[in-house]
Amino acid sequence: MKYASLLSITFLSTLLLIFSSCKSEPPVESDLEMIPEPTSEELNNDTPEVLEIDETKVIRGIYVGYIGLYEKHVVMDLIITGDQISGTYFYSKHQKPLTLSGTFDQANNLFKVYETYNGVKTGYMEFTVSKDGKIDGVWKSKEDSQNEEVIFLAITGVIPELYTPIFKRYEVTHDIMIYNGEEDEPLEATSYLVINKIDEKYFSFYLSVIGGNAHVGSLEGLGTYDESNNSVGSFTDGDRCTLHFKFNENTVEIMEDNCGDYHGAHAYFEDTFTEVK
Repeated sequence: MKYASLLSITFLSTLLLIFSSCKSEPPVESDLEMIPEPTSEELNNDTPEVLEIDETKVIRGIYVGYIGLYEKHVVMDLIITGDQISGTYFYSKHQKPLTLSGTFDQANNLFKVYETYNGVKTGYMEFTVSKDGKIDGVWKSKEDSQNEEVIFLAITGVIPELYTPIFKRYEVTHDIMIYNGEEDEPLEATSYLVINKIDEKYFSFYLSVIGGNAHVGSLEGLGTYDESNNSVGSFTDGDRCTLHFKFNENTVEIMEDNCGDYHGAHAYFEDTFTEVK
């Protein structure tokens, strides 16, 4: 059934609320060790040694990690030029690059950075950058806001000059059954996949699915392409869940292993998603 009643759509929306929430760059000299994406536990273990600022050097790195209580995955291109900060970052889910600009507060060993989107200020950050390539700090909607979101990022092995994000979105639509209060009713539900190619080795992604009885699920993070075949890739949460990606010309096939903690009993990540043009 291609179109559902207004009652079904309203009911599904309620359930979903319940179940979820040009100039060239100067030459770069990097003093930062290339390390894999961090976990929150790793970043919280020790107090890092703060990066020393050298006005004669430009330090650039591609960082990945999480912002906020719900660990929203982000990818950041950060450029430190003396006591000045510039760059961009994007949330893996939203694919909207935000511009960064700020300064280094030497007295407090803090970088104070504003983010803007289309010329409008959308956020403010205060963070430290450690010698081993970790960013630790807070994000706020405004500089004087009392509400803070925690920032945990770490530098990747991406060569900055090869950092060219490519954003793509994929969808798949299924007929599912929804109980509308009186009877089961068929309804179309669309799951979607966001893929952000970072370079030939890494991609970030966001995956959101809807299944029977309005069961939902989502997962996001940093994936890696196979070294010998970049038409396939994988992601692991470091515990049990693994996603396998197969990239075709206009589709992405996903298979999952032990990812039930991230979705309801009637929702599945395993599917074939078609590119949205």
